[in-house]
Amino acid sequence: MTVFQSAQQFIKALKAQTDPPVGDRQLKIDLAEQAWNDASFHLPNKAEVIADWILSKFFKERGNGLSTNVLANERYWKLLSNLLTSTGPNAQTSSSPQTNLWLKSILSRISIAPVVNAFLNLWSQLEPSQSAQLMVQASHCVSILYPLGTQKLTTEVFLESWGSFLKNAGNFIGDVSSIKIGLVITRAYKNSLSNSSSRKKVNNLFVQNESYFQAWLQRLQDRPSAAQYEYLRQAILTCGMDTVFNLDTIRQMTDSLEESPLYLALSKAIQHDRTVALKALPPLFDHYITSLKRHRGAIINTSSSSRVSNQTEVNSASLKFFSCLRNLVDAQKRDVLAWDAVSQMVEIIGRENVYDAQSGLDSLKHEVDVALKSLSEIYEDQESNPTPAIARCLAVVIRVDYDLVLPFMGVLLSSFLAISLPHPDHFAVLELLLEYHTKTRTVDHYIETLISSLSSKSPASPLSTQDRYAISHSSPVLHPKHLGQLSKATRQFLTSGQCNPTADHVREALESLHEQYKSAQRRNEADQGNGSRKSRKSDSSAGNQKDPSNLSLTFALTAKLGQTVFSSIPVTSLPQDEAEQLKSSLAEFQAGFVQHNLSKTVKSLLQADSALGDDEKTSSKRKRRSDKPTWESQIMLIALLRLQYTLQMARSLALPTTSSPKLTKKLLELLGHSEDELLPELYLEVFRTLFDQTLAVGPTEVSQSIDFALGFVDKTLVSRLDTTWSGFAHELTYGPEGRARSGLAVLHIILERWLPVIDLTASEQQLKTLAKAITRIPSSTGSAWIGQQHLSAGHLLFRTLRSAQFWEFHNFRAALLSHLLDSTSTFESEPKKSSHKKALNLVGTYRLLLFFPVEYLSKSCRTDLVKTAIRADRIISQQYQGVEDPTEAEASLSTLRTFLKRTFGFLGSIEEQSPSDLAEFILHLLDDWSTATQTGLSQTTLDLFELYLTPSELLKKTIRADSVEASKVLATYQQYPIFDNLSSIKARSLVCLVDLLNREFHLANLSPDLQKLLHGLHSHLLTNLYDKLRAAIDASGPEQLSIVPDLLTYWHSLLVLGRWLGLEDLQQYFGSQLVQNFSTTFAESLQGVSSDWTDRTVTMVVAILLQELHYRDVMLQNDQLGLVVATYVSQWKHLSLVGQASLDQVVSKACHQFSPSGFEYVLSLLDGALSSDLNDSIDSSELVHLGSILLRDHPPSTLKIMQAFFTRCMGIYTDHEKYTAVSAGVRLQTLEFVAQHCSERPAALRLLDIGSIWLLLSKCLSPSPRHEKTTSSATFHQIIAIASAIIRLRRDLTIPMLPHLGMILRQLIFSMRQCRPRLGSKQTDMVMSTQPRWISANQPLGAEEAKALSRLLETLTTKTIVRVHTTSAETQKAESLAAPFSKHAAYVLKAYIEAMNDPLCVLALDIRKELYPGLYALCSMIGEHSRDALMVSGLDIGGKVTMKALWKEYEKQRSLGSKAFATVSPSIIPHPHPPPIPTPPKGPDANLPPLSVLDSRILKALAIQPQTSLSDIIGHYVDQTGNILNVSLPYESRPSEDRRVSFEGNASSKEIITIAHCAKDGDKHKIALSSGFSLNAPAPREGETLIVTCAHTLEDIRRSPLVIPKEIPPKDTSHHVLTGTFICVGTQDTVRVYPATEIVSSIPRSDVVLISCALPQGTLQSLPLSPYPAHEGTQVRAHFVSHHKPQEEGWSPWIGDTWAKWVRGSILGYRDFTGRETKPGTYEALSHMLFTPFPTAGSSGGPIVDEETGAVIGMMLGSRLDDVVQGTRGWGIPSEIIYEMFTLPGLEGKK
Repeated sequence: MTVFQSAQQFIKALKAQTDPPVGDRQLKIDLAEQAWNDASFHLPNKAEVIADWILSKFFKERGNGLSTNVLANERYWKLLSNLLTSTGPNAQTSSSPQTNLWLKSILSRISIAPVVNAFLNLWSQLEPSQSAQLMVQASHCVSILYPLGTQKLTTEVFLESWGSFLKNAGNFIGDVSSIKIGLVITRAYKNSLSNSSSRKKVNNLFVQNESYFQAWLQRLQDRPSAAQYEYLRQAILTCGMDTVFNLDTIRQMTDSLEESPLYLALSKAIQHDRTVALKALPPLFDHYITSLKRHRGAIINTSSSSRVSNQTEVNSASLKFFSCLRNLVDAQKRDVLAWDAVSQMVEIIGRENVYDAQSGLDSLKHEVDVALKSLSEIYEDQESNPTPAIARCLAVVIRVDYDLVLPFMGVLLSSFLAISLPHPDHFAVLELLLEYHTKTRTVDHYIETLISSLSSKSPASPLSTQDRYAISHSSPVLHPKHLGQLSKATRQFLTSGQCNPTADHVREALESLHEQYKSAQRRNEADQGNGSRKSRKSDSSAGNQKDPSNLSLTFALTAKLGQTVFSSIPVTSLPQDEAEQLKSSLAEFQAGFVQHNLSKTVKSLLQADSALGDDEKTSSKRKRRSDKPTWESQIMLIALLRLQYTLQMARSLALPTTSSPKLTKKLLELLGHSEDELLPELYLEVFRTLFDQTLAVGPTEVSQSIDFALGFVDKTLVSRLDTTWSGFAHELTYGPEGRARSGLAVLHIILERWLPVIDLTASEQQLKTLAKAITRIPSSTGSAWIGQQHLSAGHLLFRTLRSAQFWEFHNFRAALLSHLLDSTSTFESEPKKSSHKKALNLVGTYRLLLFFPVEYLSKSCRTDLVKTAIRADRIISQQYQGVEDPTEAEASLSTLRTFLKRTFGFLGSIEEQSPSDLAEFILHLLDDWSTATQTGLSQTTLDLFELYLTPSELLKKTIRADSVEASKVLATYQQYPIFDNLSSIKARSLVCLVDLLNREFHLANLSPDLQKLLHGLHSHLLTNLYDKLRAAIDASGPEQLSIVPDLLTYWHSLLVLGRWLGLEDLQQYFGSQLVQNFSTTFAESLQGVSSDWTDRTVTMVVAILLQELHYRDVMLQNDQLGLVVATYVSQWKHLSLVGQASLDQVVSKACHQFSPSGFEYVLSLLDGALSSDLNDSIDSSELVHLGSILLRDHPPSTLKIMQAFFTRCMGIYTDHEKYTAVSAGVRLQTLEFVAQHCSERPAALRLLDIGSIWLLLSKCLSPSPRHEKTTSSATFHQIIAIASAIIRLRRDLTIPMLPHLGMILRQLIFSMRQCRPRLGSKQTDMVMSTQPRWISANQPLGAEEAKALSRLLETLTTKTIVRVHTTSAETQKAESLAAPFSKHAAYVLKAYIEAMNDPLCVLALDIRKELYPGLYALCSMIGEHSRDALMVSGLDIGGKVTMKALWKEYEKQRSLGSKAFATVSPSIIPHPHPPPIPTPPKGPDANLPPLSVLDSRILKALAIQPQTSLSDIIGHYVDQTGNILNVSLPYESRPSEDRRVSFEGNASSKEIITIAHCAKDGDKHKIALSSGFSLNAPAPREGETLIVTCAHTLEDIRRSPLVIPKEIPPKDTSHHVLTGTFICVGTQDTVRVYPATEIVSSIPRSDVVLISCALPQGTLQSLPLSPYPAHEGTQVRAHFVSHHKPQEEGWSPWIGDTWAKWVRGSILGYRDFTGRETKPGTYEALSHMLFTPFPTAGSSGGPIVDEETGAVIGMMLGSRLDDVVQGTRGWGIPSEIIYEMFTLPGLEGKK
């Protein structure tokens, strides 16, 4: 109660001069709080009186110190906050309008701005951690008082408050309350500034006040954790920019920028805090340009009416401001921060498009100059390496204008060579330069500039040549990433006219550098007195005084670049003469320069080594040469060896193989040097060269090469197996580390590249040496190498052992296995004392054996290894029992037991072990000592335990025999209380034992003794576990509850065991009590309970309920089932994904065992819950999900129950909106329910269900006024899956409801629309009101959804067989919906046209491309009549235009599908319509062209032999379209040596034949020629041969006037035109012509036919065919034909007077029938194949053969122009198309 008796006394106390007002009584704030909180104390306008007193006190005492300042007292602010919000007992006496009235009255007398300023100035003295509540109360008051009390203040006053906040907000910038105050002050200042007429004055006050300006810059850089600060920061940024840049200040800055206050303020700011100021420069520059553009009409001279000149003025002013800011940056030496600031400003120049070459050239050129100068001064200062920042600056300059950097590109590249640590920003610069040269097709100029930069003089460097060699090779210029991009650009964008000059330029540069090196070397020797006098005189007169070491460095760098260029030149795209010229020049370069200088360099190195002995004899005459080979000479040899290897390996060049036995001997002699004399890098290249020459030299040299390599690895690497290597050869330097890396590098090339050669040529001892070397490497799992960037010996071993190719090397595999067996064979003979140490050492061998495929181990090897592993397992277990840290032993046991598990698991049984041995080892496995720490060992032990108990092992061996051994194992579970340690192996093995018995055995099959033992075991364990489970259920502590999942697991196992034993009664049912006690609500209330605990507990509770169901009385089973359903539905959503999957598996497994009545009861519970109105407000996804599980795994004999349930569910889903429109999760679950049933149980569908399904899909696709935030693409795909399943699998039910299907397809097409860009809100709402609920305006459906819809439309034309339960399905004919749906296809097509012509919508280009195949399928259905009807009555003008364009594309694709544009023989006229046959000249002197040998033989055969006419052949061609022969075509992807296609000497050309279709009418004739080959499959007619060829030659002659009858019927029946098809075989002299019998199959769309012909036995050998498509880049050979002798080499005489050659090429890719690019290994159709080079005329129908395997992988059809850039390419089909005409293997004779 208030101490005052009257209001006057209270007011007098507040106005008293002292505080407290009377003696030692209460303070005024105490009195004020009591008065406000006491509702019985009456005071008119109480809130106004107290607030007036508080604000007056704030104003009067605002200047006091912190300790006496009431502004720092939380109580005053809290009371004021209560007053302002009218909270407390007196809240009813005040209202908001009244509060505003008396507040305005008070604030008109008391200025709030000084109070707020004073409060802000106190922030610097406050501790943020102790002032949280003060800030909360003050922010609330300020947010109310400041807007009301500052309405009439000037902008300068607002600036003072804003500046005070900026200065003092540093400590409180992360506090939400202080952010709220800042927002209030900032907004008030912004509003005042926008209405101010004195902005220039405000600008001067702000900029000239250093504390304000610098604080503003600092606030822009603050990044506190509070998310709300970003809004404040943006507001501060905007206010500051509006203050700094207004019309007056910008006009002043354009006149005299360097004298402006802003420039002076920035100068001071940089001196005060350079970091903050530099970070603020880019946003300042950005806002300056924005303001300049906004006010340019008032700033720029208005007399100029040209828009271009105005823009020029803006550009000039912007760049001038940029120059001033850059001068501020350059006041000190540029660091990373300065470069970043400049980069961001240059990026703004490009983004705002204010650069022009006239005004901005000097500004940005200056940046390039500074960048190049800075790069030239940097060598290895990696700690403060500014080169990435410099590169970022150069990158943005290049993006602004390439011409700024291009003149200095050589200097830039030369500077980049000095950077030893490449950064992504360096590569960005190189990518931009390379991108420019690819766009301008000047890649050759880029290569030339690169070469010149390598040889240009670098700035003076304190580094040695060897250091510069390492730095240059690791630089961005020669980094593999840049060289890979250069290779790709060279291969794709180097024009045909640039290839030869570029290659010549690189070759000449290398030759010139080598000659300069030789001259410098001779001059150097002459200076040392070692050269001849003549050479001294001649070399001394030379003007070029270069150092040999520098020249060798330049040569090595140029050679590395040359390797990339030579291997990337696009030889296959060159004209033939230019390609031959290029190959010839490079072959001459290889032989004349590389090989020659290799020999001389090696010889000089050998002479230098032997000079020591010679110089001792002639020391008085001449100084001794160097005692070891010089560094530069070795670098030259390394570069030459790499050049040689690159030229030899470049497949595109196909240079002749060069092998020099003398060079090999010299290299071997060079390896005899002392290892300290030669560079380790040289060893790597020498070994690579020697291995490359292995097959071309004698066995002695081969053996020496392998010995040297293995010895080198043994000496350098074995002692340092922890060495790592980045893969860069320049790291292989002198010293122990470099030598170890070189050993690792040599081992790498041996295992990764040359192991096939070593396996073929090495001796048995050498293979054992290699095996011994790799077994010394410590092995590890793959996880140890994840994320590792460098190569190590362990990583190399892991990759090698995981390679499938490695295990195909029989010789080395045998050597490795022999070595491993030798290392394990001595273990049995070891004394017992040392056996445990030997056993641990033996584990390394078994760790390697884990990688060894078990199938490669012989039976004897397996037996020995298994016995040794078992013995070692026992020894290790006994030796380490009871030790404190058994980690090493556990890891060893895990390895041994994993090996045993793999071996026994592969074999499926345990070999050569008696029941006693099995029982003994099982008992050993159940030992618990070592399984407490390693989970992996425990699981491996359990798996091995289960293998030993499998039906084929212990239990099976004791079923009909003595069961003593099995009894021993089972008795162990009764000897000890196994449930005392729930995680022990013995306890966990019980679960495995019960599961195995339940899964594999029947109780009746076991002996009576075992049955009795199992009954006793069950009773004993049940009693033992009951008490523990009861105690756990009654417990409530976390420690007791942690063991509940394990206890429940064991209880469930005992229930399963009791059921298996045939027990029908259970004394205690825990299920209902478990549900009550262990609900997730209870679990969530416990601390420390993990999600895994919840998952396991809930799963086991449901599993126990299901097991108890079998013990329940029949009358109580339904109640138990209801409890199962309730538990599942209530707990499922609380589980993790793993827990949900586990619970679903339990329910699914139990569902199979339900009785029909129980199953029906569960379904009735579900549909009742689904249809209940009580569930409308909750998520029903669990109910739907459980229903899908029950339908999927229904018990036997419940088809009608299942059908009735599905019908009821569909009725519920369509009647209740929540299943389609309310919750996205429920809708998706519902669609998954329907999709699963339609795809997995299609035979259970009924006609009644189909209508409900279409209704459900229609509701999901129906328009909605409300839409979800994100588009649910999963909903779209589920709808597609449902429709596709019904169309494919239940065509019979679809046909009666085709209109419904058509409406669904229309809705799907409409859902692909998206709003046009920049639509207004109303237009967007109009469009979205026609879209389904699950589509968002911001996230339309994409190309993947369009592809799925297109495939659905194509499904309409796919022939399928109906899935029904009757046996009639076996005799059904595959049909499609094309004919029945043709009446409705037009309306679906109309939906696409309407979507295209909607003015507010758009179908994106990628969506239209994906939809085209499906639309073409619709076009193929409707036909021309329906098309014309749609055009006339159904479309407007825009629709007709769209329809015409679509139909035109459809016709084009149809023509492409029916006939490929391929090259054929010259006798065929490649016109769409045949011209009239020319009339031959009459008279005896008429000179007719002579017939070729082949044509004359064909016409002769046509006249004398009876054959099948062309009309019959064409009839077969039409009738047999799509016919599948009842024979299979063998898969020969890896044919044997005698079946492989041979390319040497064109040996296999005799197996390629010519097919001739011919017609002759008197003197007129026409012959169409193509190639073909025989297939390894029997023809329908016995004794005939199947020949495959192209179809377009038959199509061509089919349209010939000679074949088409002139009139029907013909008037002259005695006159016949001779026609036929012939097979031409033989050589040039012995041509044989055989008539074709018939066409047995054809695929016109793929341009392939299968011809049957009677050929004499042995005439042709069939070619092996591979069904697997070759990947892009595969090297192939194609059989080309020429009708005239070509000038180039390699062509051989063929049939008649034709010529043939196997031409080398490669696979470029695949296309489908619509022309889209497709990839092997996907579900996309590989309809056509692209390859190089394009074939010659007459080659169509010839084979395309994999060069490596020798199998046919495709057939040529011709050539086509793929695109303008790539040019003409070869066009064919993959061999899998040919397999479509044959039956799959194993299905022959089955229809």
